[in-house]
Amino acid sequence: MKKVENESNLNINEKIHIGIIECSSHAFLLYLFSRIFLTDNTKVTLFTTHDNWKITSTHIKDISKYNIVIKNKNEELSDFLKRVESFCNKNKVDLLIIQTMKERIRSLLTYKNFNPDSKIILVLQSINAWLDNTNPRWYTKFWKKYYINKNFFLTIWLTFDTIVSSYYINKYILNKIDAYVTSTKPLVQYIKSLGVKKPVFEIPCWFTEAKDLIEGRKNIKKSRILIFIVPGYISKMRRDHKTILNVFEDILKRYNRSVELILLGSPKKEYGKKIIEKAEEMSLNGLNIKYFKKFIPEKEYQLLISKADFLISPIRFETWSNGVIYEIAGKTKGGSAFIEAVLNKKPIIIPKNYNFPPELETSLIEYENEENLKDIIIDLINQPDKVIEYKKEAFKNAEKFTLKKIHDYIEGTVLKQLNIGIKDDKK
Repeated sequence: MKKVENESNLNINEKIHIGIIECSSHAFLLYLFSRIFLTDNTKVTLFTTHDNWKITSTHIKDISKYNIVIKNKNEELSDFLKRVESFCNKNKVDLLIIQTMKERIRSLLTYKNFNPDSKIILVLQSINAWLDNTNPRWYTKFWKKYYINKNFFLTIWLTFDTIVSSYYINKYILNKIDAYVTSTKPLVQYIKSLGVKKPVFEIPCWFTEAKDLIEGRKNIKKSRILIFIVPGYISKMRRDHKTILNVFEDILKRYNRSVELILLGSPKKEYGKKIIEKAEEMSLNGLNIKYFKKFIPEKEYQLLISKADFLISPIRFETWSNGVIYEIAGKTKGGSAFIEAVLNKKPIIIPKNYNFPPELETSLIEYENEENLKDIIIDLINQPDKVIEYKKEAFKNAEKFTLKKIHDYIEGTVLKQLNIGIKDDKK
């Protein structure tokens, strides 16, 4: 691990001080937010775990721009939060961003006495679990679809835990929060439809840099082999990998020399294991498919995704958070699909009716079902000029998310609405 600053030696230099805390497992998201909130007028401190920092630090080119406070391996989260609060008050952290706060009671209890002097923004990843958690229809959907007939006692326990957690969120946590952040316009609109009065900011957790756009455009060319990549771990709750394999098994039998499919994610539970077994069977039959049985090292992951012609995100719309609360991907819950699309300037294929960022409309393709997806892939194979056009549009759309534009929004909108001003040396 590279050397980090000692938490007592921070020099703010009259800049606005922003802290970002991530004690869950979203290490790459921590890197993205570290770049997004580091502007010409801000200083950023990252509060995180050893395991997260090992991943986050591999992406940060100049660690000296940040102050890092690491949770000790044997340190309880409650003790670490006390240290974070002390640091924030001592070093005058103006704005603290809580990137991930788990909605289960065990995690929530640790935040009860967490009261730094900083303004606090909560990044909302599951909106219903936080802002509509007393709605009984979110509970009944879970009971009907999953556990009530499979594991009655687990259903009762999860329901009880969810009710207690929701009560705790509403009574002890939300009053600590000054504003919310989410990543797309549809998510912001949904939050506002719930009658939320606090500020809600749309800050995409994806960005691009001008120099990458200039270099990347030079390399747009026709591909001898079209590479389709499905990023993200293989989970029945999150993604429909079964449809992808059904489609590509037929396509690869016909176009094996022209197409490659890469499942760029490790398997989770029994569903993931079965998907890998099917992929292995396809590979043994000579089909051009690549898959991974274990965690993919970051460098290998980035190298592979950079070679993709198209990303495919077979996201499932229905999912659950905080035990049994129903969420809808794209409407009440964000996802990582568009992060990869913008960061890597790639066109993306998604299920129809998924709420996507409107800025990406010209570089994405929607599919309705298995047969429709198959037709789309075959059409792309047979029309290389269309592939080039989608690639060009991906670069144009990525340009809408430059760091400069996001920084201008943070300084001109977020900090202004929270009454956190740029400090003036003359005062």
